Amino acid sequence: MCKRKDRKMDTPLQHSLGKKGGRAWSLGVAGAYMVFVVLVLGFVGFALTQEVELVSADYYQRAIGHQDHIDSVKRAQALPAEVAWTATREGGQFAFAFPVHKIRGTLQGTIHLYRPDDFRRDREYAIALDANGRQLLPAADLEAGLWRAKIRWDHGAVGYYSELVLRVD
Repeated sequence: MCKRKDRKMDTPLQHSLGKKGGRAWSLGVAGAYMVFVVLVLGFVGFALTQEVELVSADYYQRAIGHQDHIDSVKRAQALPAEVAWTATREGGQFAFAFPVHKIRGTLQGTIHLYRPDDFRRDREYAIALDANGRQLLPAADLEAGLWRAKIRWDHGAVGYYSELVLRVD
């Protein structure tokens, strides 16, 4: 019979780690965890320094009346194609036009020039159309970039809403 020596056999993993191998992997895990924690804390610190702006200052109040807004948009879209707002650039002004000869009565409402990247730059004007159904608004005080003209108007007791995209160079 073959005599077997009782000796401890090393596995390939134990052999490659050496005698201090048991502690080396735990230090690596702890180091990786500490790097992860530092990165997360750094990201949180960076995120806290960023300025976050809501779309408008009264965002939550506007959210409550959102269904009225949806109804106003649908009513404006249901109007005939020739009854719509247009905006053109004429020199240093924007000319907003509405075919008042197509409707009876007067329009009341507002033209809100909305700047998507900063609500503090927004401008709001009351609708005051001349006899030809036009209103001129100054473009000189508007910064270059994308603007949206949010036009909310009432005809009689019915509200309407339209949006136009303006580009200021």
